[in-house]
Amino acid sequence: MKFINALFFIFLSVSVSFAQTEQLATNKEKTVEIGINATRFINEIISFNSFNTALNSYLLTYKSLDKSTNKAFRAGIGMSIGTSKNKVDANQSTFEERKNTFINIDIRAGAEKQLQIADKWFLNAGFDGIAGYTFDKVDTDGNMVNDYSFYTGGGPILGVQFMLTDRMGLLTEGAFYVRYFNHHSKQSFENNSVEDIKSQFYSIGLNMTLPSNVIFFIRF
Repeated sequence: MKFINALFFIFLSVSVSFAQTEQLATNKEKTVEIGINATRFINEIISFNSFNTALNSYLLTYKSLDKSTNKAFRAGIGMSIGTSKNKVDANQSTFEERKNTFINIDIRAGAEKQLQIADKWFLNAGFDGIAGYTFDKVDTDGNMVNDYSFYTGGGPILGVQFMLTDRMGLLTEGAFYVRYFNHHSKQSFENNSVEDIKSQFYSIGLNMTLPSNVIFFIRF
């Protein structure tokens, strides 16, 4: 997660520099908020890695707020890509090389209404549509397992945000999503010694996300 911490530090540095050199026009009819998930960075500073919080899927967020109606378009995106290689003990005498490649993408888009509940405090309520895709390939000496799945769904969200300054703030929110999953799996064997094994399943589930993540955002 060093990349995420570095990205947050760069985002924070640019935000502070921008906020010090620019003044937000109070008569603007629309404002834009760009945010980054700062949860892991805050955890490492406060608790020194002794507390693990499940991160939500959205690393970067976007919001376009109409100040005349306090209604906003909102969006978020998260992505993780990686690869690894290691040797596993096959039968206590030989080792097999295992390669793993994965890709994960999550997006959301929706609308919300903001309500000021106190000085610098706002309550956000709205609805999101969500979608995502995951691909995972494991290659063990030519025997491959390919898993890929996608999901779609949506549901209501409820959040609270606090303005640190006129431009910068913190946001946390929870959501209750209904998700439809479609999962495919294919297992292939070296030299086609055995016919490929394929499987597929579908599912519908409910997912409730608690407000345990913190988004740091800057307003333009």
